[in-house]
Amino acid sequence: MKWTRFIGFVAWVYVAWILFFIVQKPLFILYHQGFTSSISAAEYVETMLHGLRLDTSVSGYLTVVPALVALISIWYNAGWLRKVLHIYFLLAVTLVAIIFGVDIELYRYWQFRLDTTALFYAQSPKDAMASVPVGLFVRQVAIMGVYAALM
Repeated sequence: MKWTRFIGFVAWVYVAWILFFIVQKPLFILYHQGFTSSISAAEYVETMLHGLRLDTSVSGYLTVVPALVALISIWYNAGWLRKVLHIYFLLAVTLVAIIFGVDIELYRYWQFRLDTTALFYAQSPKDAMASVPVGLFVRQVAIMGVYAALM
C-alpha cells in the first residue's frame, strides 16, 4: 500500500465509523418517540451536534487498529493483514451493535444512556437476564443483527 492509499483508507475508515454512529441518534429518537416527541428542532440539532463530538472521538479510537495494520502493510504486504482487518471490523461492528441494542432498550428503564452502571450487572449476567422477557431479548438481538448487517 502506498502512502496516498494509506491516507485514503484511514480517512474512509474514520468517516465510515462517524456515519455508523450518526445513524444511531435518529434511530434512538424514533425508538423512544414517547420520550422524545416533545423535543424541538433546535434540541434535535443540538443533540446531533453534541453527539458528533463524541462520535468523532470514538471513531478515532476505532480507527487506530486499521490504521496500524494499514501502516504495516506499506512495508510488509501479506494476505493475513487483510484477514486481520476483516476480523477486526467484524468484531468492532458486532460490539458497537450490541452496545447500541442494549443501550436503546435500557434507556426505557434507566432514563439515562448506557454507562459503567452496566458493568455492575455484567458481574452476574444470569441475574441480569432473569428480568428480561424472552420476547424483548429476541427483539433486541434482531435489532442488533440488522443494525450490524446494514453497517
